[in-house]
Amino acid sequence: MLRLHSFKTKLLLWIMPLLTLGLLSLSGGAYWYIDHVVQEELTASMLSVTAKAAESVNTWCKTLLLEPETIASTPAAKTINQSFQQIDEENANRHSFLHQKYPDIFLDIYAANREGVYHTIQQSGDRLSIFEGSIQNRDYFRSIMAGGPSQITSPLLSRTTGLPTIFVVAPITDDKQQPQGLIGTGISLEYVQHIAENLKIGKTGYGLVIAQDGSFIYHPDQSLIMKKKITDIADPEVVELGKQMLSGHSGIFHYTSQGEKKVAFYQPVPLTGWSVAATLPEAELLAPIRQMLQWLTGITALILLLIGGVIWLAANRLSRPLQEMEAHTGEIAAGNLTLEPLTVKSKDEIGSLARKFNSMAEKLRTMLHELEIKNTSLEQEITARRQAETALQQAHDSLEIKVEEKTQELLAANQELTAMNEEIQTANSTLATMNQQLEEEIQVRCQVENDLVLRERQYRASVSLLTRPIEEVDHCLKAILQNALQLIKAPGGYIGLYDPEGTEFIIHHAVGIHESLLGEKMSAHTGMKKDVYRSGELIHTENYQCYPGLNGDERLKRLSSVVMLPLKQDGQIIGILAASWIDERHPISQEDIEVIRQFGDLASVALERASVYADNRHMAFHDSLTGLPNRASLNRYLEGEMQKARSGIASGVILFIDMDDLKMVNDNFGHSNGDAIITAAAGHIRSVLDPGAFVARLDGDKFVAILPGEENCRQAAQIAQKMLTALNREYPVADQSLHMSASIGLVIYPVDGDTAEDILKKADSAVYAAKKAGRSSWRFYDPSLQQETYEAILLTNSLRRVLERGELSLHYQPQLLPDGQTMVGFEALLRWHSPEYGQVSPLRFIPLAEKNGLITPIGQWVLEETCRFVKRLSALGWDDLHVAVNISPKQLLAGNFVSRIRAIIEAAQVKPEQIVLEVTESVLIESLEQSVEKMQQLHDFGVALALDDFGTGYSSLTYLKSLPVDILKIDKSFIDKNCTDHDQRQLVASMIELGHALNLTIVAEGVETEPQLELLQQYGCDCIQGYIFSKPLPEPAALAFLEQKRKASPAPDRP
Repeated sequence: MLRLHSFKTKLLLWIMPLLTLGLLSLSGGAYWYIDHVVQEELTASMLSVTAKAAESVNTWCKTLLLEPETIASTPAAKTINQSFQQIDEENANRHSFLHQKYPDIFLDIYAANREGVYHTIQQSGDRLSIFEGSIQNRDYFRSIMAGGPSQITSPLLSRTTGLPTIFVVAPITDDKQQPQGLIGTGISLEYVQHIAENLKIGKTGYGLVIAQDGSFIYHPDQSLIMKKKITDIADPEVVELGKQMLSGHSGIFHYTSQGEKKVAFYQPVPLTGWSVAATLPEAELLAPIRQMLQWLTGITALILLLIGGVIWLAANRLSRPLQEMEAHTGEIAAGNLTLEPLTVKSKDEIGSLARKFNSMAEKLRTMLHELEIKNTSLEQEITARRQAETALQQAHDSLEIKVEEKTQELLAANQELTAMNEEIQTANSTLATMNQQLEEEIQVRCQVENDLVLRERQYRASVSLLTRPIEEVDHCLKAILQNALQLIKAPGGYIGLYDPEGTEFIIHHAVGIHESLLGEKMSAHTGMKKDVYRSGELIHTENYQCYPGLNGDERLKRLSSVVMLPLKQDGQIIGILAASWIDERHPISQEDIEVIRQFGDLASVALERASVYADNRHMAFHDSLTGLPNRASLNRYLEGEMQKARSGIASGVILFIDMDDLKMVNDNFGHSNGDAIITAAAGHIRSVLDPGAFVARLDGDKFVAILPGEENCRQAAQIAQKMLTALNREYPVADQSLHMSASIGLVIYPVDGDTAEDILKKADSAVYAAKKAGRSSWRFYDPSLQQETYEAILLTNSLRRVLERGELSLHYQPQLLPDGQTMVGFEALLRWHSPEYGQVSPLRFIPLAEKNGLITPIGQWVLEETCRFVKRLSALGWDDLHVAVNISPKQLLAGNFVSRIRAIIEAAQVKPEQIVLEVTESVLIESLEQSVEKMQQLHDFGVALALDDFGTGYSSLTYLKSLPVDILKIDKSFIDKNCTDHDQRQLVASMIELGHALNLTIVAEGVETEPQLELLQQYGCDCIQGYIFSKPLPEPAALAFLEQKRKASPAPDRP
């Protein structure tokens, strides 16, 4: 605690104000510089990013104009007003070329004559189709026919595809340069929207693109695109921004939207009149400046605290002796005399005072010790006297307790002897009475023994009937009825059943007077049958004709006495077991009732067995989830159809239906939601087909529909398309809608086969072809599909034994600096030389290994071989080189992936930083959060990580910044077009610039020519991999390549 008059406090109050004044002056100057100069640099950087985006759009538009202008100048175009034939053929030839050149954005190509009639060429399934229409009322047609130049339209909805489209059109002119029609291509807005999406600045900033009329070409709010103009926005400051963007100039615009200050950087696209802008909150733009100022303030405060602390410690050291003496004085006052003497170093007054203080404390300790000795002696004497008194009292109490216990034992023994005498007398009397009762009981048993033997024999005979096959249930019930009536000597009776609603009653088995009623439906709401059904209890009467509510049937006039027992199943009354006597009243005894109850239980068991058998039979041949026939039922039905087909009396179509991506729903939303989709899909399938069609669920997400009598391919295709339309829809999943689709394979029997196994196998091949074609489609069976599947099975079978046969090997492709002399490392590439198939391409066998679960052991072997190669490199003095290994999706998603990688590297005793694991973008996207966690663990272990085929997947700055990668590999597809495509060059340059901005090493793979190498050197690419330096080499050749580089450059400066 600070004391105002202490030495330490006064020292701080003199020095700290002077020091604070100096530091505040220095901080003020730095504040002014950061607030003005850094803000100007941020603004210039934002304008540069927007300008690059606008230039990319403008360059893209220029490239698009070349195609229609080229076609418009051909001789075929000149004949458009005579006939469309030649220009349609020309456009059809160009369609495939343009579709390959612009696979993601090219939609269609069309030609229009001077009357505005157009023919468009469009992809329809596996072939091209021609559609006709009119564009006479389109503004761009009028402009072209008025002599206007080639142009790119504002975004429109295509009349052919119905998609948002821009049309790139060029005039067709005659020899006098008069317009005779036009050539146009439909281009998707996807590229422009992709550029705008990448304009996202900061966390909440976004990009937007507007057309010359102010309509939105791109905006993060999808509801605005092509549906609203920026000048129609209710916010006046946003409208003013739109006017500035449409002025044709670039600039910066500050405005307020929804209470938040924002700034927009906009640039025009000269060729189209569009405008590109990036906008973000001012607070986010200036956030770095504010953070720097906060750091400056914090550092100033920290310096003040540090200097103040030093001054405080110096003052504290000077005043420490007095503080120690003060503390010792307080301890002695509190009674603590065990303290060590004060350390006396000085010979001044403070030292003299400390020595006298030590002498006083020593005398006090001596006096206290003497007092403690006397006190201890007194306490020991008092304790000994108390122990003697306690022992004497305990001895007295123990003696009293023992005397009392012996007295109680003697009293208990006397009482026990008295009770035993009384029990013996009572037992003698009881034995005499029991002997008399036993003699009487023997006489009664002799009288009823014959009746019991008869009842037991008939009951066992009835029970034995229950063990017979369930098909004999009627015979069993009839025997039960006859045995029951015989035991109670009843001449008539029956077993009858109610209908499920309990309104009607039918007799199924009858004896005597009731035989005339067999199989006849009668009301269940009359007489005794009504009361039995309502009460659920046995009812009997000895005067049946007087029972209330009888229906007066003349056939039953002779009945006199009746017993009716309800037959129950799962607590529900299902029927009656009845016994009856005629002409004379029969007294119904309790024994008769017990016999009826026993045989009624047997009848109920027999009926229960019949019901369970029916339920089990239904379950055996039907799917429990959808209620459709299952695989067993399908096999029975299909075998019957095939027998008729082999006899020439049946034919039809089989549809093999497979729901797409249902596993994704089960994995992400749970199997209950997946089951709901399967149930809904089953209903949609039934709704499409005629009642005569047979539909079954195989398992999982697979269904089979059999259409007997349908063998027309056209009609089968129409049914398949109708089926796809019914299944391709939104399904409710976990409080949201999820779009699902299906793939369908079709086979025609007996054309494609006449056995159940063969026809299902071919249907499965057809549905696999549909999935391979892009899913959400259908395909007829093609014999080539089975051959392809057969070859894949054989290849997979050989692939299972490649490791034990030693057929795999690794080739190593060098990675060098752009100078071509300095080695950086290798990439390990897997090769398979099969004795049966020769050299098998990795593009063929690696997908098979992943599909059949073989990639994990193969991947482990590759990493082990790579580590062995790395260890050999280190032994040869190349311990600064790395070797890259590709990782498959199955490996990365395995639960023990990280531990397995670590174990292999540690077992090989190589440095983790010499291993580079390459992962493709698509693998990461499958499970981004889980993948990033595993990659971070490997990165912490020391393994380098590379993002392979960058740019071909889901490239995003957001997720790229979150990945713990060290290397970006640019895919070969970008390198191939680097010299011929201006946009591609800009894209490659941007990738390299982006990677360097994130402190990543850039590797270009697939470099094959000098021009490609020169451009990559200009862009600042870090490493080169490709045939320009070396093809992939087996291990001996790779080591020889290294030795060659060592000789060419004895002291390489390897990174």
